[in-house]
Amino acid sequence: YRKHQVEHTTPHVFAISEAAFMNLQTTRKDQTILVSGDSGSGKTESTKFMMQYLAAVAHHTASTANTEQQVLQCNPVLEAFGNAKTLRNDNSSRFGKYIDIFFDERFALIGAKIDTYLLEKSRVVGQEEGERNFHIFYQLCTQAGQNIPLTQALGLRSAEHFSYIRKGCRVSVGYRPATSFQNTLAALEAIGIASAERDSIFNVLAAVLHLGNMTIGADKEGGAVVSAEDYESKICAKLLGCDTDKLVAALVARHIQAGPTVGGDFYRVAQSQQQAIDARDALARALYGNLFEMLVSRINQTLRSEVGKKTKTISILDIFGFEHFKTNHFEQFCINYANEKLQGHFNEFNFTLEIQEYQKEEIQWSYEDFYFQTNTKCIEMIEAKRTGMLALLDEQCLMPNGNDETYCTKLKSEIQDNPYIYTAKMKGTQFTLKHYAAEVVYDAQGFCFKNKDPVQPSMLELLSTSHNEYIRQIFQEHLSKMEQNTKKGPKGQSSLFFESVTSKFKRQLADLMTRIHAAEPHFVRCINPNSQKEPGRLEPEMILDQLRCSGLMEAVRVSR
Repeated sequence: YRKHQVEHTTPHVFAISEAAFMNLQTTRKDQTILVSGDSGSGKTESTKFMMQYLAAVAHHTASTANTEQQVLQCNPVLEAFGNAKTLRNDNSSRFGKYIDIFFDERFALIGAKIDTYLLEKSRVVGQEEGERNFHIFYQLCTQAGQNIPLTQALGLRSAEHFSYIRKGCRVSVGYRPATSFQNTLAALEAIGIASAERDSIFNVLAAVLHLGNMTIGADKEGGAVVSAEDYESKICAKLLGCDTDKLVAALVARHIQAGPTVGGDFYRVAQSQQQAIDARDALARALYGNLFEMLVSRINQTLRSEVGKKTKTISILDIFGFEHFKTNHFEQFCINYANEKLQGHFNEFNFTLEIQEYQKEEIQWSYEDFYFQTNTKCIEMIEAKRTGMLALLDEQCLMPNGNDETYCTKLKSEIQDNPYIYTAKMKGTQFTLKHYAAEVVYDAQGFCFKNKDPVQPSMLELLSTSHNEYIRQIFQEHLSKMEQNTKKGPKGQSSLFFESVTSKFKRQLADLMTRIHAAEPHFVRCINPNSQKEPGRLEPEMILDQLRCSGLMEAVRVSR
């Protein structure tokens, strides 16, 4: 594939990589490769192959050899902490990533930067039947009894003993690197994470596992009861670097501030058993989510380069594919929203390309000649400032009595007679969206809670005084947001600044689309050949359905 035009080679990800690299050299314009497809269709593997190809064809020097290896070694780390076994895929990426690969004026690979999107933190505390938690938890538990210092320091046991990952123990995994702790350890070392920092990372992972094992009971009035003498309570406090009694107190009660920030009153309100369980799970999600962000930040520190005017970039987007299950929740809504945005870019690019071809050949044309299907109206319905689906969800999250039911009521009243959403005949909190790929039925149960992604302030305050420096460090962003939320407003009143999960994701997607539009695009469409994960087997109907959903059939029709 080296130095061959893409139209003169057989279809392959190496051919696309070569096209991007050649264009970078000839046009000096940044390139981007957008990898898309259903879950299990090979997006992550294709991304790894393209990164390997670019590392191989780049100009080599003694000083860049180590950088090339570090860029490639970030993949096993991200897979261990961000991938999990699902029903469709043994190594499913549960986050999206945009990788910038930097080249100097001689086209030597001199660094990289990774941006991640929407880690599926809900997986930390629960998984669907037949699925597993993130790979790293099971890898760590394989060291129980084998690595004695680690076992004793972290209270490690086999995976069956931990509530958060027990369900996944009964699930077989065909992807071998998913079970290799040594592989992850070597990759962490290769990207410059030393032994002491690795121990701190494992400490956080163990804290998450032991949190899931904390016993939360109920008294006669239904209030939460947690024993400070319980083994799990003690080891959690030890790993988090805080006092056991204070950890228990933060779980069983919450503090509510009344009046102004300064001089106002604080009330201690007892929590129910379920509220305490929710608080514990929220802490576990926050711990893991912040750890993942810290890890990505550390990878970027290792891979960073002095990006000057002469530096050019090839970027690769590996993002979650369109998801359509029997039951679809908040996570699927966000994932499919991202795919809707990317599909819009694909449609626009191909339509524009075809028009340019007509103009080049001086052919008379009109928009009616194409009958081109777009998804612009669907995206507008989701993103509209006041009456869009995201805006209405944020509004309910800010309302004192806002919940999933009132959100669905708002959808029915504010988005009427829209061909892209059906709410009238749906039951309870269900609604149907007509995506470009397919119609999807969503259940809004849990939308408001997941969009707020709350962690109790008292829990954050406790961790801000942790004796463990690493724990304090990974919560810095959380704590700074909490300080913003209590800034003094007029007359000493506190002002609330709220950025929801969808608001942040919408902002990230807007930035991503700006970067994609600024570069020359290349597309890799991954097609899943069969539902059995078997080699050499093709299911024609399944393949045809993916071709339709991806817009490829429409693109071929327009190009004719």
